[in-house]
Amino acid sequence: MEVGRSRLLPVTNRLSRWPWWALAIALLGVLFAWAMATDADYQRIFGAISAGIIVTILVTVISYSIALVMGLILALGRVSNNLIAYQISTFYIEIVRGVPTLILLLYIAFVGLPAFVELLNAFGNWLVAANFMSGIGSTLVTIRNRDVSDEFRIVVALSIAYSASRRSATTLLRCSKIPRWPGFWASGIFPVWASDMNPVPF
Repeated sequence: MEVGRSRLLPVTNRLSRWPWWALAIALLGVLFAWAMATDADYQRIFGAISAGIIVTILVTVISYSIALVMGLILALGRVSNNLIAYQISTFYIEIVRGVPTLILLLYIAFVGLPAFVELLNAFGNWLVAANFMSGIGSTLVTIRNRDVSDEFRIVVALSIAYSASRRSATTLLRCSKIPRWPGFWASGIFPVWASDMNPVPF
């Protein structure tokens, strides 16, 4: 005889297996939706954050898409027999993973990108002074830090942070079939086989 099972009322056995927790969550969701639909303060707050939700989703999708490509390249470098590719990939991964994500995002958005803008300005001044591609140089000189939008800063920062994660790289490596093309792949830069994929030391 199983403990907790009713032989007189078998219907209670089926009811005990129902996901009552999911029903409670659904009920709370309905109550919250009703409060938002009837309360003026909730409507005003939801209207203010609705635009932010769309931006958040868009930035996340773009950042993770870029990070998948970057992570694939880094993972290929980690399994490569080429010493330079392996060392560069390892250096990047260890640095990015060793810094807390929040600090990394803030540093890239508000320190790294402004420094990159200054580098572009200096390169533009050099082009103008050398009278070489002066049109491009003049354009680079006019770029200012305030011209870089917050969304672009976040996309760059999240792409760098996500690219060093384990999932972004190993997911693509294990799910994709990469042929061993002659020349580039067989040269030892990124020797990866389409079959018998080894675990990625990421």
